[in-house]
Amino acid sequence: MTDDEIISLGDYCVSLREHPHFVTLIRQFELQTVTHFMSTEAHEQKKREGIYASLSGFRDFLGQMNAIVDAAANIVAKNKPAPSEFDAPIQDEID
Repeated sequence: MTDDEIISLGDYCVSLREHPHFVTLIRQFELQTVTHFMSTEAHEQKKREGIYASLSGFRDFLGQMNAIVDAAANIVAKNKPAPSEFDAPIQDEID
């Protein structure tokens, strides 16, 4: 991927993970998964392993989104111009 594509995808990931509907979907999925996990019988180890694998994969996906956001931020920071001697100095506010 090019830097521009990573930055664009990073911006999309930020807006998606902050969107209230997406946050609701994440919570619902996790709650449903835990409920499903807890409703298994004691002898259904394979079923629990499958449910856990599903949740783990989902969390890996969210982690991939965060990694893209971090990569985009690093690209932006790397390409940010150095401060010029003509830039106004940053002044601390004094109460």
